[in-house]
Amino acid sequence: MSGDLPQYSREEAGEINQTLLAINFRITQNDRYVGGAFINMNERSLMITEFLDNEHFSGLESLIIQLNNSSTDSKFKVLVNLPTDLLKEKIQDILQMCEVDFAVGNKKDFSSNQINHTLNSLLKESFNYKLEESEMELALAALSAAIDYMNLKSGKQKQFTLKKYTL
Repeated sequence: MSGDLPQYSREEAGEINQTLLAINFRITQNDRYVGGAFINMNERSLMITEFLDNEHFSGLESLIIQLNNSSTDSKFKVLVNLPTDLLKEKIQDILQMCEVDFAVGNKKDFSSNQINHTLNSLLKESFNYKLEESEMELALAALSAAIDYMNLKSGKQKQFTLKKYTL
């Protein structure tokens, strides 16, 4: 009686790798800083990056293209903290050109206030030893939002690794 068995989607059964790229911005009059955080559930890896981008956000576009594994066994999504100024439309255009699913994150979730405690519970090794990564405030705020979005604060203790990603 196989008809009585619960039906699971490929995603629920763990057959599809869920990946998420969270993007955060700091825009000044002359500069556009991008902070990114990438979570790969199959690999149990967290990657963060920060860079100064140009007026066309070609670094952002490159980051999305590099991390988007468009295989049928992977589900890629972008969580973005959109700027509130004129650049909002430009960022949305880039996301649409890259043909990725994206969600607009809640600005309050993009905060690095509690990230040290959260990472010390998620990482295999102490976050206190990650000196270079600990200075990447924009990326850590994106990582905090990504962790919340994927509900990783419960049940995933000491399973993840954290690396710096370089474009």
